[in-house]
Amino acid sequence: MKHCVVAVHDSAVGAFNRPFYAPSVGAAIRSFSDEVQRKAEDNMMNRHPDDYALYLLADFDEESGEFSEPSEGRRVLIRGHKSGSVSSTTRSRGVSCGFRNR
Repeated sequence: MKHCVVAVHDSAVGAFNRPFYAPSVGAAIRSFSDEVQRKAEDNMMNRHPDDYALYLLADFDEESGEFSEPSEGRRVLIRGHKSGSVSSTTRSRGVSCGFRNR
């Protein structure tokens, strides 16, 4: 199975958080959006959504153990301040993470 490797970039810190794996771009966007919208006193993403963006960094093939560049390249999937307006069309975009055929 192939997975998207994504990470949240914090522009206030100027660094990426630890990457995580998602089965699709839509699942990654949903997870990020849910966290940005989660109201909690200690949730910095909710308090400062303009500082955060979710990036697609790589594709990972769990059968071969190989990482590869996504077919459309490394890119921003969604920015924190846009997470409240994510449509089902946006979530379904790139269901396969844009994996390159081998």
